[in-house]
Amino acid sequence: MLPKMRSIFAQVYQKSVSMGRSRNFSSSPTNFKESKKETLAIFFVTRTVGIASGFLTGHFLIGDVSKYLDEKLQKDLIKAEEKLRKRDKLLAFVTKDYK
Repeated sequence: MLPKMRSIFAQVYQKSVSMGRSRNFSSSPTNFKESKKETLAIFFVTRTVGIASGFLTGHFLIGDVSKYLDEKLQKDLIKAEEKLRKRDKLLAFVTKDYK
């Protein structure tokens, strides 16, 4: 092994040993002062605010979808009524010819 690599590994080992002594990587906190009620309240408040902000952002970005669908429905109804009027006019001529 090269001398430079040995010194690099030695430095890394020394730092990792000293860090291992000073840090605790435990997954459970040692301080249980926060009650279950507080954690549930924080959980529900953050989720509620998140959901509400998501709906508001979607409404702001997309717009009023029901208004758009109502306008489209009205246009489609007008087109359908025009087609029915044209069909009735054609059928009126046909029935007059056969009487």
